[in-house]
Amino acid sequence: MDDINFNVATISDVWEIYQECRNPKMRESSIRTRNVIYINHILPYFKDVKYKDITVTDIDHWHGLILRKNLSEVRLRAIHMSFSALFNFVETRYEVLGNPCRIAGTIGSKKRMKKMQTWNLEEYQRVISHVTNKTYKMAISLLFWTGLRKNEMYGLTWSDLDESGCLLDINKAFKKETKSWSFTGLKSSSSYRTIAIPKFLVDDLIEYKKWCEKSKGKIKTTDFIIPWSKQKLEDAMREGEQGAGVKRIRVHDLRHSHATLCLNSGINIVAVSERLGHEKVSTTVNIYNHSQKQHEAELITWLELQNSKTTKLREAI
Repeated sequence: MDDINFNVATISDVWEIYQECRNPKMRESSIRTRNVIYINHILPYFKDVKYKDITVTDIDHWHGLILRKNLSEVRLRAIHMSFSALFNFVETRYEVLGNPCRIAGTIGSKKRMKKMQTWNLEEYQRVISHVTNKTYKMAISLLFWTGLRKNEMYGLTWSDLDESGCLLDINKAFKKETKSWSFTGLKSSSSYRTIAIPKFLVDDLIEYKKWCEKSKGKIKTTDFIIPWSKQKLEDAMREGEQGAGVKRIRVHDLRHSHATLCLNSGINIVAVSERLGHEKVSTTVNIYNHSQKQHEAELITWLELQNSKTTKLREAI
């Protein structure tokens, strides 16, 4: 695999080596996304071109062709960065210097965060009171009170719940890979975590479990807490929103709602970051900077109050 002559190797040759080295370290979904980019946007232009012959001018010309496809800014950047990653790989592994993509500069731009839609506590309580499906009412409660990702919730089995300790062990996800649904690893090492949950949520889970046993028979520890359904969770949210007259949000926004509730209540952002399974606290800060700005305003109000007290004290003296 390492025996390659870059004087004669084509982009197709280097691409094959790149896949052999990188694929074992990547999630299947990431591999599929990268492969689509190469097959549709890179190899049609460069597959038979010798690696050593690609110049900055070639990259500029390729950029022009890609820009005519009327793709999103985010997609354009992903295409450019994918090709640049191939040159970075060769530089690092084979010490063959030169990345014409880096010199040409990127196209497109990073994803812009849309205005976050969340439910506050009052809105959640109004919504949940209008949900009639007991299973997905439990699912909405789990997501709102834990901040789990949807696939993490679907990966929960009853063995992951510590009733006496009020703990949930997040150790797997349940999601679609290719054409089938199966258990998979989590997003990153920090996503493997054990989180504390409130006693009332444990009590709700115990009652829900009793209901499951009464309606479906004996529950095994390996059974899913929430069975996967493509549509029923969203249907339950729409039912609750319409009944309560509350704004519509996505399933993933329940995670944002949990984080925002915690941060607005003054919970330390490091604790919130660990609870969400983020690799870096900076990720949490970047996503929820709206909450931090609110805290900054509260801080300024507090400082103004302290100054006012100090001024009155000086005047009294």
